Amino acid sequence: MNATRAAIRYSVVIPVYNSTGALYELQERIDRFFSLQPGNTYEIVFVDDGSPNPGTWPALAHIAQTSPNVHAIRLTRNFGQHAALLCGLKHTRGDFVITMDDDLQHAPEDIAALIRLQEHDAVIGQYDQKKHSWLRNLFSALKARVDQTLTGVPPGIRISTFCLFRRATVRHMLRGAGMPYPLLSSLVFNVTRDVAGAPGQHSRRRDGQSGYSFFKLLRLFGWLLLNNAGSVFRFITLVGILTGLLGLGTIFGLLLYVRFYQEIPAWIFLGLLFMCSNGLFLFVAGLLGIAVANSSGMKSRKLPY
Repeated sequence: MNATRAAIRYSVVIPVYNSTGALYELQERIDRFFSLQPGNTYEIVFVDDGSPNPGTWPALAHIAQTSPNVHAIRLTRNFGQHAALLCGLKHTRGDFVITMDDDLQHAPEDIAALIRLQEHDAVIGQYDQKKHSWLRNLFSALKARVDQTLTGVPPGIRISTFCLFRRATVRHMLRGAGMPYPLLSSLVFNVTRDVAGAPGQHSRRRDGQSGYSFFKLLRLFGWLLLNNAGSVFRFITLVGILTGLLGLGTIFGLLLYVRFYQEIPAWIFLGLLFMCSNGLFLFVAGLLGIAVANSSGMKSRKLPY
């Protein structure tokens, strides 16, 4: 580790999309928090994720020019929140990296709760109730279930972008960021299981509107499935095996019934044969999918880091 990196204890990464006014208050509250932490040097890395709002980048540029510990990065287009986070992680220098949103829904004062647990590889902010729209809360609940199934997220942990990572964790996350659509949950739990939850207060958005429309939420859900294609195809293989065995078992039972009791319409047997063939199809498709996923057959998209 060089002297420049060793001189910074904490890096705060904030992806920005269309925010303006809240950025000044956010930066001031982060500055105030660390001013009460003697010896804890810090930097703030803002990443403008291709905001169409014409006031966003001038606001970030002004903050960066007037604050020596603030850096601002402008992406050429909108790559998405998770890609912007990874871009920010790439440009951090601190021993610990904190990620948070740009809209003051994450309170800078709650950084203290993350720091108290910094002996873990990763610390994720946990909220009793998120002040999002009902649609986004619904998708968050569904995604939490999928995260638990596919990425091994413990039942007591809910994924949030308010996190703290050790430098080694960040380094390994960036190495694994070549997946087609990198998501925070997939990267963190591919790297470590030493993850703790820290309580925090989730507030209503202070500036602008959320960039997550219905279709973006749906796309995010699809990316989660793509990133964990191996697990998805293993599930398909299992379904194929169970479907085939159920069909064969039922056919065998009906043959015994016909042998000792009475005839059964032929269409029932045809339906069961169709069920068995579908099971075989799912089994083969699952095996092929696993082979493709393991050989990294899916091409990674180009990201800004």
